[in-house]
This record gives sequence, C-alpha cells and structure tokens, in this order.
Amino acid sequence: MLQISVAQLYDDNRDKLGFAWIGGKAGGATKLWRDSTGVAALVGHLNLIHPNRIQVLGNHEIAHLAAFGEAELFQTLGNLFAVHPVAIVVADGAPADVRMLKAAEASGTAVFATDLPGAQVIDQLRRYLGKALAERLKRASLALYEAGRAYADPRGIIIADTKFEFGTTSGARGDHAVPRSMHGRAWTRGAHHG
Repeated sequence: MLQISVAQLYDDNRDKLGFAWIGGKAGGATKLWRDSTGVAALVGHLNLIHPNRIQVLGNHEIAHLAAFGEAELFQTLGNLFAVHPVAIVVADGAPADVRMLKAAEASGTAVFATDLPGAQVIDQLRRYLGKALAERLKRASLALYEAGRAYADPRGIIIADTKFEFGTTSGARGDHAVPRSMHGRAWTRGAHHG
C-alpha cells in the first residue's frame, strides 16, 4: 500500500537527516513498499533476514563488519545484498567501508551517509513513513467516501458514520489499497432528523 521511491525518500529527508548520497545512485528508482501492518519494520539496524528494508549501520555495525576477515566480510555483504535492502544508511558519522560501497553499487542499492545517531535516523524515518502511509490511507478513504456519496446522493440516501478497513492487492501497476470492509449508517433523505 505504501510505495515510495528511494529518491523521494532521500529528497524528503535530506535536510532533516543530513543525508549525503554516497553510493548506488542507480538505486533511486527502487520502491520501498509495505502495507499498513509493517511500517515500523521498514527501517532498522543491520538485519540480514528482512527484505525491502532500509538498513541503518552505525558505529557498532561498521565495527562489527570491520572485525570480519576478508572471506567472512564478503559472505556477510553477499547475505546483506541478497535480501535486497531498499537502501543503506551509514549513520553516526561512521566511515563507509569501500567494499560495502562497491557491493551496493553492483547491486543497485542506494547508500546514504549522515552524522546523526542511527537510533535517531531510524526514529525519524519511521515517523516519516508512518505519516506517508496515513496520508495515503486518508486520500483513499476520502475518494471511496466521495464515490459512495456520489452514488447515494441522487438516490436520496444520506451516508454517515462510515468506517473503511483497507488491505492491499497486487496488480500489473503495483500494490494498491483496497477496501476490505465498510461499516456505516445510511438514511433516506427526509427520514433523518439530525
């Protein structure tokens, strides 16, 4: 349901989070997507399990990677990029490992750098994504209500107290918000005394 390009995420947060795009420019068109149930899981510290995630690497994660021998590091980087992260954020002003940047470039994964602490980056991006999802659901709810009102009004029906529950569906043009159920009350015009 939530779809946002990495380039849009960067543009919207560049100033607030002090982002510099340091690698993987081809990753700008990559889409971050999630339905309403998983916004918090879209951003987090280094994680080799969850795909479609913004991976944040601070001093601890960079030190962890630097402690590996060459073979272990290449295996770990292979595992990291195998889950197709949407983007990598190197936080805490930590130095970006050149080998990681090369792997990101090869996989088309955007890499941003910031001096802000990783926890602050995660918190801010989660808030940003939560607001983006809420705005998208608001637009979908209003459009659905307006379509229902346009249908009901000429028939003398007043729609009130409407609640929509949304899910997602995938199609040729990507994932879309779709109503799962609708609850509300309706009256015929003239019968309502409110």
